[in-house]
Amino acid sequence: MLYLIIPLIVLLDQVTKFGATYLFSKYGDIDVLPIFTLTLTHNTGVSFSFFNNLPTPWILITLALVITGFLFYWQLKEKDLWNRVTLLIIIGGALGNIIDRIRLGAVVDFLDVHWQEYHWPAFNVADSAVCLGMLMMFTALIRKEKK
Repeated sequence: MLYLIIPLIVLLDQVTKFGATYLFSKYGDIDVLPIFTLTLTHNTGVSFSFFNNLPTPWILITLALVITGFLFYWQLKEKDLWNRVTLLIIIGGALGNIIDRIRLGAVVDFLDVHWQEYHWPAFNVADSAVCLGMLMMFTALIRKEKK
């Protein structure tokens, strides 16, 4: 039952990316709040568009698959439920972006948080899952340190 986390995150990620792509093809950018816009971008690099100039997406796909495989193996060995859930959330997010890279050669991003001319790099549900999982992992480390 725990493993349903992965397909649920992947499904939510892919459905929102499909919906965003459809919406933007019809309506363009959508201002939701003064600090939040839905806007379609394609990121060929990794976080914050690092490595955007790689000649092929297969380098990033291979690296992401190796890291995801390691995380999956780690969660199989993990005894703590919180840590297992954390790793499964990260894996789900990673797989959502890997699917984009395989299908499109780039990751679909559409969530844009900004303040005046300052923009956080656009992101998606998969990115959010990876960040949530990392935050949960950091929380677990802090909990462990306090004990």
